[in-house]
Amino acid sequence: MGEMLFGFSGYLIHILFRSVSVSVSINMFEVDLVEWGYKCNALQRCQGVV
Repeated sequence: MGEMLFGFSGYLIHILFRSVSVSVSINMFEVDLVEWGYKCNALQRCQGVV
């Protein structure tokens, strides 16, 4: 029983870490998009890139 409980909690921790890492990578991606948008506006070459 304890082994099963440990496996389940390990699984939950794995899911939690995975969701955190996914949200962090999404935030980084949004930051990259915003920075790219600013550079794009500065260079005015947005057309045809997207």
